[in-house]
Amino acid sequence: MTFGVRHEWDRLREAAIGSAPALGELLKRSGVTVHRLDWPAPRDPLIVVGTHLIEASLRFENRQHERFALRPLAQQLAQRGDARWSSVPPGWANGVDGPFLEGGDVLLNGREIYVGMSGRASDMAGIDWLGSMLGKEHKVVPVAMRSSVRHLEDVLALVRPGLLIACPDLLIDGLPTALRSWDAITLSQEEAGQRMAHLLVLEPGGVVVDTGNVRVGNELRARGIEVAALPFAEGLRAAHLALWRESERE
Repeated sequence: MTFGVRHEWDRLREAAIGSAPALGELLKRSGVTVHRLDWPAPRDPLIVVGTHLIEASLRFENRQHERFALRPLAQQLAQRGDARWSSVPPGWANGVDGPFLEGGDVLLNGREIYVGMSGRASDMAGIDWLGSMLGKEHKVVPVAMRSSVRHLEDVLALVRPGLLIACPDLLIDGLPTALRSWDAITLSQEEAGQRMAHLLVLEPGGVVVDTGNVRVGNELRARGIEVAALPFAEGLRAAHLALWRESERE
């Protein structure tokens, strides 16, 4: 199955891919510039909002080195004028005193940005820092989650305007207000634990899912979404990071 080159170029002109050869090849065949990393998890250490490339502050000390995987590429883009690079002040190594802000918690819906907060990754200090840095052009919305959830990407995915995947049982206050009228593919807690919210959105009408994610794939097809399946049990969303977007939605 192939997707329109124009849409993939608009959506994912440059993507950072870890150890996912099949996924990288799918993107490259459609004209996407793919940067492969030595470390396999690009999502958490870098956050992309418009032209802002934001180096994250990871909560646990044994993960602090991950920011160095993407720093040279982010700084290169900033130096040539394609982006603005900044860094969240690092929190204390005890994992208690922030600010902490991790990429897996950040989800874009136009100029409204959702940041998950469960006590395991991002915290309110990190959310406040992001809101202050971005200014009034963006609205940063905290999303409270159960303590069993690591990142927002595990319980919420925006497929296209008006369609989402979510596990409401793990969202303490429910969906953010702007999303409550959207059509929702609802996950159980068990399904969320199996990373069934993880997918790669190529365009509003085309996504990539894990081959084992049969129910969600069928639900998406029933709603007119073109679905490609790849064996990728470790989480598709966590394995890629778009460095440039045509629109501020993910």
